[in-house]
Amino acid sequence: PAQSDVVRASVIAPTLVQADVTARMLVIMGVEAGITWLADHPECGATMQTTDDKVVMSPQWHEYVWSDPV
Repeated sequence: PAQSDVVRASVIAPTLVQADVTARMLVIMGVEAGITWLADHPECGATMQTTDDKVVMSPQWHEYVWSDPV
């Protein structure tokens, strides 16, 4: 098992494989290292849930999430 503060991650990426691999990497790396890694990969947006039930989003997350214009 990973020694990480991330219990789950959701990733938006150009391909399904890239999203799946990136989500697994973030769970293993943890929030701090994950956010640092994502800074070098602007094609991916991510949200992570931590062990203390916080939700952390990468700066790119909001660029890729569709919002209802209602």
